[in-house]
Amino acid sequence: MLGVNEQKRTVINYTQDITSVSFQTNPRVTDTTIIDSAQHQNLSTISYTTFTLPSGASCSLPSDVYQYQADTINVLRRSHTIYNLDATYVNQHIIGLPETQLVCDGSQGAVPCTVDSGTSLVSRIKLQYDENSIQNQGAITQHDETNYGASFLAGRGNPTSVRRYDVFNMSNSTISSVQYNTAGSPVTATDALEHQSSISYADSFSADGNNVANPSVTTLAYPTAVSVSDPNPITSYIRYNHVT
Repeated sequence: MLGVNEQKRTVINYTQDITSVSFQTNPRVTDTTIIDSAQHQNLSTISYTTFTLPSGASCSLPSDVYQYQADTINVLRRSHTIYNLDATYVNQHIIGLPETQLVCDGSQGAVPCTVDSGTSLVSRIKLQYDENSIQNQGAITQHDETNYGASFLAGRGNPTSVRRYDVFNMSNSTISSVQYNTAGSPVTATDALEHQSSISYADSFSADGNNVANPSVTTLAYPTAVSVSDPNPITSYIRYNHVT
């Protein structure tokens, strides 16, 4: 029960790596309950997948989120995340890259939310990383072109494509994709209908809003032109204030 004049209460429970000790060891949320003044409740729970890093350290990532109906018993929606634990990323401590994201309804009770959950599956998304070539931007100030140039692709952790499936027929899907430059900025984005947008980072600074006053070094830090490839191509230009 809420106290007098109390409108909402949020109760959060935690777990941790070693539950037998009194101090915190990587605490993480296991469930959250929200109660309003009319005693309506909103409960969600989180479970984790645990794996070991090359250093031997244990790492836990949220894998399942259950959202319950108002009775806090029956599941309304379940979300399941499968992570990319390829050594290319884990060895560099690039962790937490989602590979597959699934959403299921609560119609089948305790049936796990998997790619073959039958009618309970309502969404399936697959993410890929570092698939396509990197656009070489040349000499960028304070950028390590030797070790992180165009030849370095796998291991960046750049999301390059998102595939969305038809859950009633997994052979049907749509895909959107992104290409990056050596600085890690997106240079092209293509949607599921193959409409492509291009982004340029060629420096364009001005002290007074009119006259170009670029610095002596190449930064490629801000998008300065965005174009869309459609029957009526449109390009937008941006200029930034440059304070010396």
